[in-house]
Amino acid sequence: MKVPPLLLGALLSYGVAGDDQSPSGTICVDGILTAVTSFTFTDASSYYVDICTGTLTSLSIWAAAKTYCTPLGIEASSRSLRNDCLQFGGMELTSYAETVGNFTDEYMKNIKVVEYEDIAAAKVWNETILISEPLWEASKRTISAFNNQYATHTRYGWSAYGFWGGLLLLGMANRLISFVVESRIGRKARDIESTTRSDSPVVPRSKLTSYSYSMQLQRYIADRTGIISYANLPVLWMFSGRNNVFLWATGWSFSTFNIFHRHVARIATIQAIVHSVAYSILQANFGALEESWKMEFWFMGGMATIAMSLLLVFSSIFIRRMCYEVFLIIHIVLSVATIVGLFYHTKIFDKAYDGYLWPLVMIWVLDRLLRIIRQVYCNIHVNRSLDILQTMSTATYSREADLIRLEVVPGSESLKPKPNQHYYIYQPLKWRGWENHPFTLADWEKIEDDGVIISNTQSSPTTETITDDNVSIASVSSSDSISALINSAKPQLKGRYKFLFYIRPSIGWTKRLRDECIKHASGPLKTHILLEGPYGESPPLHHFENIVLLAGGTGIAGALPYLKDHISRSAQGTTVTHSITLIWAAKQAAMLHNLASRELATVLKREDIKASFHATSDRKFGRMSRSINDTVKKADDLEVDLDVIYSRPDVTGKVLENLREVREAGRQGGRIAVLVCGPAGMADEARVAVHAALKSGMRGVEYIEESFGW
Repeated sequence: MKVPPLLLGALLSYGVAGDDQSPSGTICVDGILTAVTSFTFTDASSYYVDICTGTLTSLSIWAAAKTYCTPLGIEASSRSLRNDCLQFGGMELTSYAETVGNFTDEYMKNIKVVEYEDIAAAKVWNETILISEPLWEASKRTISAFNNQYATHTRYGWSAYGFWGGLLLLGMANRLISFVVESRIGRKARDIESTTRSDSPVVPRSKLTSYSYSMQLQRYIADRTGIISYANLPVLWMFSGRNNVFLWATGWSFSTFNIFHRHVARIATIQAIVHSVAYSILQANFGALEESWKMEFWFMGGMATIAMSLLLVFSSIFIRRMCYEVFLIIHIVLSVATIVGLFYHTKIFDKAYDGYLWPLVMIWVLDRLLRIIRQVYCNIHVNRSLDILQTMSTATYSREADLIRLEVVPGSESLKPKPNQHYYIYQPLKWRGWENHPFTLADWEKIEDDGVIISNTQSSPTTETITDDNVSIASVSSSDSISALINSAKPQLKGRYKFLFYIRPSIGWTKRLRDECIKHASGPLKTHILLEGPYGESPPLHHFENIVLLAGGTGIAGALPYLKDHISRSAQGTTVTHSITLIWAAKQAAMLHNLASRELATVLKREDIKASFHATSDRKFGRMSRSINDTVKKADDLEVDLDVIYSRPDVTGKVLENLREVREAGRQGGRIAVLVCGPAGMADEARVAVHAALKSGMRGVEYIEESFGW
C-alpha cells in the first residue's frame, strides 16, 4: 500500500522538529530521504519496505548519505530510522553499514545523478540514483523550513496558555485587591458597556494562524490549526467543570467560565475542521485521499473532527433549554468519542501529543470525584455518638403560584449559608437519579435547642419569631413532615440550618417533582434529596449605601438572601447600606402574595426597604391593592397591604430614577449597587441604565448580574 506523501512528511519531520543542523544531526539524511522518496522505482512497494530494506530507494538514500553527510550524522539518522522501521513498519532497517560496502569509487563514479527537473519527468527508475547537491540542499531547506514552522506551531499552541493564564492572573489579582482593600474590583466580570451578555474578553486567536507564510502555506496552516486545536482542549475541559479552581481564585461566576468554555470550543472546532479540510485537499491533490481513509490514524482523526462538530450543533441554546438531559448525554458521548479519536489520531507520533489529551481525562475524573466528595460533605454526618445524620427534605406545590417550595435540612452541620449560594439538587432514588440541577438558596433558618417551629396547618400558615444572632425574623412554613422530623431529632439537629429553594416547574425533572407533589394530596411530599455544593461567591453589597435589587420570577431567590443579610447586619451595625429598592416581577400575582406573606413579611415592614411588585401575565390592568392580613398574621399582628402592578416594570426607568436620586444627593448619597437576578431582557435593560449613568460621568456605581448559565 502506498502511503500518502503528506503523511510521510509528517512522520519524517516529527522526529527532527528540533532542526539539528550540526554535523551529528539528522538534517542531512532527512533532506536526502525527502528528495529520494519523491522518485519512483521499479521495485517500489510500500513506504517502509522501500526505505527500510535493501531496495533501490534504500540504496539511493545511503549513496547520497556517503556523498554528503558526516559519519556522526549518518549514525544519528540510522538510529532514528531503525526506530521508525521497527515501530511503524514492523521490520528491521538495512543499515548504512550493511550497504556501504557496495559503494566503491568505481560504483559512485557511474551512478546516475538526478536533478529537481527529473522529479517532474515522472520516470520510473530501475537503478540506484544519486541526488544532485542542489537538489539535496533544496530538500534540506524544505525540511528546515518545515521544522521551524513546526516549532512555531507549538509556540502558538502554548500561546493559548499564555493568553488564558494572563487573563486568569488579572482576575486573581483583582480578587486579591478586592480582599485586601474591601473594594469590589474583583467582581467586575462583565463589561458594562457591552450590548450583549457575551461576557467575552476573548481576542480571536485565529489571527495567530496568519503569520509565518512560506511556499508550503497550506501544509503549514493544516499543521498549525491542528496543533493549536489540541492545545485548546485542556483549557476547554478545565472551563467546563463546576469544580474549576479558578472559580474560587478569580471570584468569577460559573456562567462566565461557561461562556469561555463555549468560545474556546468554537475556536478549537473550527481549527480542527480547517486542519482536516486542508489535509484532505492536499491528499486529494496527490490522489491519495481514498487511500488515507484506510489508515487508522486518519480515520480516527476524521471521527474526532466530526464528533467535535456535532458537539457544537447539539449544544445550541434551543436543545439545552428544551431537553437538557438529552443534550448532556450527547455531550458526554461525543466528548468521549473525541478524546478516543484523538488518542488514536496522534498515536503515530509516539505519544508526543498525549500531553494535551491526558489532562482532559484527569480534569473529568477529578471533577466527578470532587462532586462525590461535596455530596458526602453536604448530606452525611457522623456525630460523636456514631449516629449517622442524613439530609431530610419535603416539597410542596402551589397551583396558584405555580411554585414548588423545597425545604431541606442537610445532614452536614458545617454548611454556612450566605447570599448567592447555589446547590445542585439530586433525587437519587428515582430511575433517573443521576440528573441534577442548580438552584439558588433562597432562605434559611437556624435550628436551635427548641427547634424551628413550623406550622402543622397547611391551609393557614402561621409564624413564630425565632432568634438568630439577636435578630427577629418571621419564619413561615407549611411543611408538616419536615417539622415532625426536626422535632423528633432536636438534639442531633442543633446548629444546623433548614434551607429553602424555589423551583418553577418546567419540563423534565421539575415537572416530575411537581406531579409527585400533586399526587401527594394529603400533605407535603417527603422526598429523598441530595445536595451538592455550595457553589457561588457573595459580593459584599453591605459596602454600598444604596442597593437596587431586580428580580424576575424565581430570581427572587437571588435577591432575598441579600435582604435577609441586610436585616441581620443592620441589627449588628456592620453595614453602611441605608436604602434598598426591590423590584420584583413574576407571571402570577399569586406567587407575589405567596412570598410576601412568608419570607418577605419582615422585609415589607422595614422603612429602609422599598418594594414594588409586578404581575406580568394575569389579565388585569392598572394598579390593584390586596390586603393579606386576612390570610396571614405576622408575629406582631401588624397588617400589611401588598400593592401589585399588573404590567411589566420599566426597568431602565426605575434604575435611572434611583441612580439620579443618589447622584443628586452628592457625597451623602454614597455608592450604589444594581443587582439583577432575572431573565435576559431584564438584565439588558438594567445594564443599559447603568451604562448611561457611567457614560454621563457618574461614579460609585456597580452592576452585578447573578445568573447561572448551563
